[in-house]
Amino acid sequence: VLNNAKSKINIHLDWCKGHSDISGNEFADYLAKKGTQSKNRLCVGAPPSYIKKVIDGFFYE
Repeated sequence: VLNNAKSKINIHLDWCKGHSDISGNEFADYLAKKGTQSKNRLCVGAPPSYIKKVIDGFFYE
């Protein structure tokens, strides 16, 4: 079950240097700041420890 679930998780990280004239960057900064002020929480359905394990696995493979 875990192997099947792992195959369905796709995480893609991109580095965007702040304020580097990338189209939409200012709006992304605005949304990120607004998100930190929100009292709403996002339920992802997986414990944070599992998500961390999956992310760590991508970096160490």
